[in-house]
Amino acid sequence: MYFFKYPIKPHSCKQPRSPANADVVGLDLPSYGYTLVYSCQPGYFLSGGSEHRVCRSDSSWTGKVPVCRVGSKSQEKTVKPVMGIPSPKINVPDDVFAPDFVWKGSYDYKGQKQPMTLTVTSFNATMGKVNVTLTDSSMEFLLSGVYKRQEARLMLLLYQMRALAHSSLSRITDETWAMDGFVSAEPEGGSYVFQGFIQGKDYGQFGLQRLGLSVRENVTLADPETSGSTNSSSVAVAILVPFFALIFAGLGFYLYKQRKTDKAQYTGCSVHENNNGQATFENPMYNTNTKAAEGKVVRFDPNLNTICTMV
Repeated sequence: MYFFKYPIKPHSCKQPRSPANADVVGLDLPSYGYTLVYSCQPGYFLSGGSEHRVCRSDSSWTGKVPVCRVGSKSQEKTVKPVMGIPSPKINVPDDVFAPDFVWKGSYDYKGQKQPMTLTVTSFNATMGKVNVTLTDSSMEFLLSGVYKRQEARLMLLLYQMRALAHSSLSRITDETWAMDGFVSAEPEGGSYVFQGFIQGKDYGQFGLQRLGLSVRENVTLADPETSGSTNSSSVAVAILVPFFALIFAGLGFYLYKQRKTDKAQYTGCSVHENNNGQATFENPMYNTNTKAAEGKVVRFDPNLNTICTMV
């Protein structure tokens, strides 16, 4: 048996061959276009083919026609038909709703598609508790629910909302407004699709695709080992800097005292003029009448600073 649960939307691809014992849902997903989602009927399991088939721009379909066989796989639990779109094969990770990814897509409201972004604010992997913020062009919804990993199903209940623009909040009058859907893998793998229906007046189906890391995930978290080594280095620097500062201070003081001691050995310089009118500077510790080997008079230009030397 083969049927569509909802009206088929216009697309350029021809109707694919109908698989036996399978149900199919047609959805218009963002970034992919028209997509067929297959699920085997109760008592059958998917033994071959593809769970998803996407209409390409060249009017061909991705993937292969699914094959449903009698029986059930022992490792898979039977998923009962519920509100939303069941995932026929549970092959998504338990942390698919981790707050490291952005989900983008759209939902139907009064027959019109409204773009939306879903951001997971918190996720408890043990309990499956999920808190999300859903935003569109004019509204912000705060939702909470429990992710059932065995069924890959998530139902989110509204607990708070606010207007982002000059719009009316009266469009949500039902206190039981909720999103109910299932997660399944993309045809080519590497990402996931969350799709189902919104329970509320004038609302219809929705589709969200997990795209990539959110902005806040770009913040690099410090590695514990790196942090430990950094802290150790900081402590070592804090100890060594004062130690070396003390050493250099002592060395400087020693050189200063040594210089003062050396200067104290020389009482000064005597100044007189020679016959040429130049100033002659002599060290009084030496006899200027001695031979050149014993002492030496140093002559300088008067414009220069007075310097006493000993040879």
